[in-house]
Amino acid sequence: MREPYRLFFPLGTLFGLAGVAIWPLYSFGVTATYSGRSHAFVQIDGFLYAFIAGFLLTAVPRFTGTTPPSYPVQLWLAFVLVVSVAASELRFFAVGTASFVVARVTLITLLARRFVRRGQDPPPTFAYVGLALAAGLVAALLTTGVAWELVPAAWD
Repeated sequence: MREPYRLFFPLGTLFGLAGVAIWPLYSFGVTATYSGRSHAFVQIDGFLYAFIAGFLLTAVPRFTGTTPPSYPVQLWLAFVLVVSVAASELRFFAVGTASFVVARVTLITLLARRFVRRGQDPPPTFAYVGLALAAGLVAALLTTGVAWELVPAAWD
């Protein structure tokens, strides 16, 4: 389990199943309503992000000549993602979005530490990874602000 993708790829698959489960549950009358917002958060903040985290936490250490994060740190990030997905599924969006911000900050911190301590430079195009992570953090902060009613809902 030293390679992060071994934890995050199966977790992402489970999140993907949780995200699409909304449709059969609603179709068979198990749930009375469905939430497109829940579905979107579970699919993006859970399914997609678990694969992103698994890939980046495996690739960046290889590209920078550093070690992958420790298993307890990987478990922490996985736990935060589980909290985010569970809260989003249950429509506790304030908790789900705030947890996702914690996951974003955790991943950015882990990658930044590896970049600072690098033994070799990653490909020049890896600058785009940093830009994408920063843009995603801004978006996560905005959705959290909307969920906590600190930001106008029109910004969502």
